[in-house]
Amino acid sequence: MSLTDFNLLAAYAQWAGSFFIILLCAYNWRLLSSDLKAVGVYAALSFFFQLLQFVSFIFLKSKFNNPVANVYSPIEVMSLLAIYFFSPKLQKYRLLLGMVSTALLVFLTWTAITHTRTINATSETVRDLTMIVGSLTYFLLLMKDLSEENIMEMPMFWINSSILFFFSCTFILSLSMGYIQEVLREDFVIFWIFRNFLRFGFCIVICIGIWKARKLTHQIK
Repeated sequence: MSLTDFNLLAAYAQWAGSFFIILLCAYNWRLLSSDLKAVGVYAALSFFFQLLQFVSFIFLKSKFNNPVANVYSPIEVMSLLAIYFFSPKLQKYRLLLGMVSTALLVFLTWTAITHTRTINATSETVRDLTMIVGSLTYFLLLMKDLSEENIMEMPMFWINSSILFFFSCTFILSLSMGYIQEVLREDFVIFWIFRNFLRFGFCIVICIGIWKARKLTHQIK
């Protein structure tokens, strides 16, 4: 199997991961809280933009892959922050989170406009750092107000863990993306394959969180 084949397989894998989340959320939609419904919206947006990149890759020789990725970056951050915005654990901090989200949206939109043809490393790095800080903050608040229930049975534990792990791993890639593109060039695809398979794992862990929500709802009933 060639490197191109692995690249396609990795792209299909992360695409499938988003689709699995959509299916689980759609099937259990009435049982999900607002923060978990936001996870489903995030997955739907991811799937749509991955579809646009796929069309660009197959029919337009990847001509619009970078612009699509740059447009998606601020949308991805906002949809991920919406998960925390609707979380009951962060209800007291919604005003602050809204202000931070607005500032980020302005900054990321501006960087997307100024980087239309190349991968926007700045936007990618800010996105990763934002999600790392957000997920760590959520964990601190979760541990502070932790009840006697099993933390492993909490849906947001799994979802937040996947966010922290994935964006912690991609942060280094985003930070060094300019160097990788300029110096390694042909080897850049290897890093992207790793990222896509990593995102597939990220999606699977989120699916576990959605499944836990379903089980938890049935137990309450």
